[in-house]
Amino acid sequence: MTSEFNIDAFEAMSDQALVNYCENVLSNRVRPLTSATELLLCKRMADYDEYHLVYSILLCSRWGSRQFLGTLPLFLAHTKSSVFCETLNALSELEPSHISDGLIQAIRRVKLAGNRVALVRNLESDVEGKKSIQ
Repeated sequence: MTSEFNIDAFEAMSDQALVNYCENVLSNRVRPLTSATELLLCKRMADYDEYHLVYSILLCSRWGSRQFLGTLPLFLAHTKSSVFCETLNALSELEPSHISDGLIQAIRRVKLAGNRVALVRNLESDVEGKKSIQ
């Protein structure tokens, strides 16, 4: 079982090898991301292909810190539905203590099209509701 995430291996993999590696890391109960690795993932997300981006969002949302949250709303406008869905899931599952006014404003600033508008507006309501519980 993988105990620590290896960003070089992650970036070099594709297809089934990437899936197997990430699923193994995600099934681990120990936090596999160091702060330095999380920072690198956040910096590189914009350059990742669809699959690496989905897994990096999933990894950071599960084990990341608040530094990751600032980049997350941008991916609501991603052209790939899988990235949009994983971003929506990550934002919907946030703990109330991770929700700030800045995050809510960042979600509102995202340019959306089609059926994504209604989904993100529902997300805004959910996130604002969690924030008011704090």
